[in-house]
Amino acid sequence: MSEERVVRKPYQEKELKYVGKEIPRLLGKDLVTGKAKFTGDIRLPNMAYGRVLRSPHPHAEIVSIDYSRALELPGVVTVVTYKDVPEDMYITNGMSPAKHAKPLDKIVRCIGDAVALVVAETEEMADEAMEYIDVEYELLKPVLTIDEALAEDAPQIYPQLPGNTAPLTFFLVDNIDWEEGDVDQALTEADCVIDLDTNLMSAQNPLTAEAPTIIGDWNGEDILTLYASCAAPSYTAFNVGASMNKPYEQIHVIAPCCGGSFGSKLFMGNVHPLLFAALMSKKADRPVMYAMTKEEHFAANQIRMNMKANVKIGINKDASVTGVALRQWCEAGTAATSQENMMSVGGISMSMMCRTTNMRYKGDVVMTNRLPSGSFRGYGYMETTAIIARAIFRACRELDLDPFDYFVKNALTHGGMYYNSLAIGREWQKSVSPDWKDMVIASGEKFRWKERFKGWGVPTKVDGAKRRGVGCCLCGQSDLGGMASNTNIMLNSQGGVIVQTLMNEHGTGVRDVYRKIVADELEIPIVNVTIAHANTQTSPSDFGSMAARSTYAGGMSAMYACKDLKKKIAEQTEKRLGIPAEDVEFKGGFIVRKSNP
Repeated sequence: MSEERVVRKPYQEKELKYVGKEIPRLLGKDLVTGKAKFTGDIRLPNMAYGRVLRSPHPHAEIVSIDYSRALELPGVVTVVTYKDVPEDMYITNGMSPAKHAKPLDKIVRCIGDAVALVVAETEEMADEAMEYIDVEYELLKPVLTIDEALAEDAPQIYPQLPGNTAPLTFFLVDNIDWEEGDVDQALTEADCVIDLDTNLMSAQNPLTAEAPTIIGDWNGEDILTLYASCAAPSYTAFNVGASMNKPYEQIHVIAPCCGGSFGSKLFMGNVHPLLFAALMSKKADRPVMYAMTKEEHFAANQIRMNMKANVKIGINKDASVTGVALRQWCEAGTAATSQENMMSVGGISMSMMCRTTNMRYKGDVVMTNRLPSGSFRGYGYMETTAIIARAIFRACRELDLDPFDYFVKNALTHGGMYYNSLAIGREWQKSVSPDWKDMVIASGEKFRWKERFKGWGVPTKVDGAKRRGVGCCLCGQSDLGGMASNTNIMLNSQGGVIVQTLMNEHGTGVRDVYRKIVADELEIPIVNVTIAHANTQTSPSDFGSMAARSTYAGGMSAMYACKDLKKKIAEQTEKRLGIPAEDVEFKGGFIVRKSNP
């Protein structure tokens, strides 16, 4: 593809007073003094507490479950089992494969799968009650690896997903597999061809400081209110609604402070904690808080995808790439929810590491009897980058190429083309980022790469028995900045504004960024800018704080809302005072006439 130079207008048209400057954090003092309110600090009238009895087996059928003894204990309110789960409730984000995984089921499919939910007056009472629940299991054969799941005689985890694979589809895209150019021919033209079978055994858990904590509270039969430690309240409501077959407006999410996310509190499919709280509250007929213990958080929360792959790549002695093909199998665990989207994002990394138009991608989402995999920071592209980098480095070693020179040669340029399978009808897209080559070169100079790298297999430094080496890599993604963000800016009669947004604070300072952007755009003191609490009933929908998009997409939304506000002020000034709209500006909290300030 040709690489046209994209000419961009400079964004900064005026001196900024707050953006780029340090100011006291909105929650800074409250966070360090312990006054900040998290979900776990909330107490609702008549609120009870929930615990989850979890399976000790990776694959088994519940023959019988008797919780009568538990109900006799003081303080125990109720117990929820798979028999209480509505037939149409599934773990889903509404865009993924056939509905299959339920929050509680007669068959448990991983160690840590939910067996029963206990509601009591205190967490301690609920903990004790779990010891009085009698469960009889019939053990089933598990599949614990991708290879085991794909074997011809493998036990089938879900009848809806034959062969233990989920269709690689995502929201209007019938097939994320793709091919551009002639990869097979391109590989024959390379000086070095690498054909690599490899894997990535991750199973990481993000372990944020605050474990997932949810309060479920039903208002009659229709409205479910969730106080949730989430980074994306709007998407949380959407996914809970999809899982419960309820419209968005019937799921009311209020998001207090969120103690970290690292990509794991988006609830884009792995909505178990929210549905647990909803089910407990429904049967108990009162608000119920479900706070994961740190042990649960460590052992039963979503993990990063495991992966196996085959990479074929052709590289010439001048570090140019003739073609690359990637075949991936990614482990979903017991719930196929958003893994196919992570794989599609990972596929974008191919053209960000290899400058060639001959590319092929094919992937499968594989079910196993392990914990569900879910979203993390580095969503999809970190896994793919690690896999492709191994093949690149092997080729560089065989060709005696400096890997730094490879990345300088293959770095994505401003206006360069990359392939995005989710951009239907416009898959080849132009990069609007600055030249990555400049970043690579500047990084290499700061690191003193040319001075430190002595060649493949040669230590950088020898200190007795110790050998030290250096390494480099390049990764990136086409982020989700283009997804919808909405911001309301409300002006009051005193010249102050209230910003309504569902970009929630989870440690990154995103709401402080909003204040700076609004204060600079409206040219008012930042103390006059208030950020309303994140609440899906009072703020417009938003894709949320994810994919490194908060400042870019959400901030731009706030900026344009301010521009709309100033335009409306000018129109009202012309209507009421007869001053032409083009002669009006809003500055310092006052309406000012440009021709006569």
